[in-house]
Amino acid sequence: MIRTRFYPLWKPGLLDLKDAAKYLGNISPGTLREWTAAGIIRPIPLPGSAIREKGSNKVVLKPTDRKMRKLVFSTRSLDRLIEEFEKEA
Repeated sequence: MIRTRFYPLWKPGLLDLKDAAKYLGNISPGTLREWTAAGIIRPIPLPGSAIREKGSNKVVLKPTDRKMRKLVFSTRSLDRLIEEFEKEA
């Protein structure tokens, strides 16, 4: 999680929607969601969890067959987006 006053000594590699919005200058998470829908920035597609049959351990759907619904962004792609906005300014 990104702190508002003191930043950690290390830079996280992946940020969720809320923290990515803060990383981009405290924009609204809704704005970042709209940028994602418009193709301005792409989230990282992470595999979801496996779905198993009820009462058994048999895997019905593998994690690689599903995608997480949670939006996760790499700090590298966020940095590139910031650089693109700086060039346009």
